[in-house]
Amino acid sequence: MDKLSPRQLQIVVAVSAALFLLFDLSVPLGVAGGIPYVALVILGVWFPAKHHIYILAALGSAFTVIGFFASPPGGEEWVVLLNRALALAMIWIAAALIATRKQTEASLAETTDRLVSSQQIAHVGSWDWNIVSGGLEWTDEIYKIFGRSRDNFGSTYENFLECIHPEDRDKVTTAVGEAVAGEKTYSIDHRIVRPDGSVRYVHEMGKVYRDTSGAPVRMLGVVHDITERTLLDRAKNEFISTVSHELRTPLTSIKGSLGLLKSGVAGDLPDKLKSMLNIAYENSDRLVMLINDILDMEKIDAGKMTYDMQPLVVVTLLKDAIAANQGYGAEHNVDFSCPNCGDDVMLQGDKGRLMQVMSNLMSNAAKFSPDGAPVELSVARSNGDVRVAVRDYGPGIPLEFQDSLFKKFTQADASDVRQKGGTGLGLSITKAIVEAHGGTIGFESEVGEGSTFYFTLPLLK
Repeated sequence: MDKLSPRQLQIVVAVSAALFLLFDLSVPLGVAGGIPYVALVILGVWFPAKHHIYILAALGSAFTVIGFFASPPGGEEWVVLLNRALALAMIWIAAALIATRKQTEASLAETTDRLVSSQQIAHVGSWDWNIVSGGLEWTDEIYKIFGRSRDNFGSTYENFLECIHPEDRDKVTTAVGEAVAGEKTYSIDHRIVRPDGSVRYVHEMGKVYRDTSGAPVRMLGVVHDITERTLLDRAKNEFISTVSHELRTPLTSIKGSLGLLKSGVAGDLPDKLKSMLNIAYENSDRLVMLINDILDMEKIDAGKMTYDMQPLVVVTLLKDAIAANQGYGAEHNVDFSCPNCGDDVMLQGDKGRLMQVMSNLMSNAAKFSPDGAPVELSVARSNGDVRVAVRDYGPGIPLEFQDSLFKKFTQADASDVRQKGGTGLGLSITKAIVEAHGGTIGFESEVGEGSTFYFTLPLLK
């Protein structure tokens, strides 16, 4: 029936209706009255629109009523009447059920078409892996991404592994195993190799489904072709890295030369020239800081930031940070102090990177502190961790900026940035360094009352 044309279906319905009516008019009660006309409605399953079902239901209802009045006598009138009433009820119940089914199927088909279209546009495909049997179903988009076809490629987990770049195969199987074991979610970037030898970069995500006993039974996921993006990012990062390195060398030399002139190595200079030297030195210093931040951010994004982890005394770290930043505090008429630094707790960390964390937090506090206000450092134990805090008495952080404060290039106030400087990368870098040490970072702030930035790191056992 599913291969009949609409015209052929119309002929089938007409012939069926005629035969049912003739049979009904010639046989007492007509085979349980109007029940045969339910078949008219069921035929509507093969028609495209749900209003066809209601047309057939109306036609069947009309024939049922005609059969009641025109069929030959053959039973008590109330039995015939009840029979026909039940037939009418069956006709309309069937019509409602079939119409609902058709509407659901149409909605599902529309949703599926939209999903397939969106996946094709975004170069995303979906897959369904039966963990028990090993069977793996791919959508057409995945076959396209992997450069395969349904006709000449198998549909098992082993076939999937064949597509993975040999250097990435171990990390993919490890990620899958961890997801199946319930240790981590499945989310990974890796390379695939097409039959023609070309390499593509993809991002995969998956979710494991388990039976009532907790055993993994299937895994559903998606594959996204990110080749054009992982290439654009690489080109961007390489460009930034190259430019930054090329700029840092001459800027460092310029800054050093200006510093020597400021120190009086060339003799006493006129006041006007000293002022110009100070401006040039400060601007070169800001440029060097900007380049260093960009390079650090590039290393973090590329996963290339290295750490030299050593046992550290926290109090010593804070005292060294105060000494290193005392000059910066003096420039802003701010005094750094650590009234609560008496506990000699220790942690495992990279001193240079943690000094960078302290410098970022302390310089922010100094820049936004009122003239002559203190900036207070503190250290305390907290549930097996050490908590380091930097407290200022500045204007506080507006509520609308608090949620995005640790994101790249976030600035609480553009006018303050122009006056006080900053790259917008410091807090993002600080967060990455702290998290690389196994810690967390946060802040407390009240507008008009100041802010406290803090981070916690595991204590050295």
